[in-house]
Amino acid sequence: ANLGFGALRLAIAPKTESVRIGLASSDSDNAAGEISARAPSERALARYAPVMRALAAGGARLIVLPEEVARREPDGRSQFLAREQAEARDSKADLVIGFRDRGTDATRNIALFFPAAGGAPGLYTKRRLIPGAESDELSPGNGTFIRPDRTGVQICKDMDFPTAVLAD
Repeated sequence: ANLGFGALRLAIAPKTESVRIGLASSDSDNAAGEISARAPSERALARYAPVMRALAAGGARLIVLPEEVARREPDGRSQFLAREQAEARDSKADLVIGFRDRGTDATRNIALFFPAAGGAPGLYTKRRLIPGAESDELSPGNGTFIRPDRTGVQICKDMDFPTAVLAD
């Protein structure tokens, strides 16, 4: 009965457009086991650039890099933002890139969303910090980020609280 009901539901389900998503990862990112040893954004993203281009050439329209793939320091941000905006535009794929963001007031775990259509990047700051592992050195965020297609961006532990996106 369950199999028959499932087949019926799939047969009558409304057709929706699918989006090919590319997930990029590297075993070397966490080799040192320390955030402080991770590469600055320029070096880390240069390593990921060919992977992002290959995923886009393979049809990915959303490319997601790992959480805290690199450090983002207060200086040099405008050049970095322009480069990643161009990467998204040239690849015709939206990019989501995770950073350990060292701001002037606090350090945060963030995800930047670079739309393929251009424009300013969206920002999501991790809200639920892991006690002991992150809570001692990071400041939490307090908002949500919903992409134009109505999908959300969250980081790691935040996904254990899906209703938090709906509450905002």
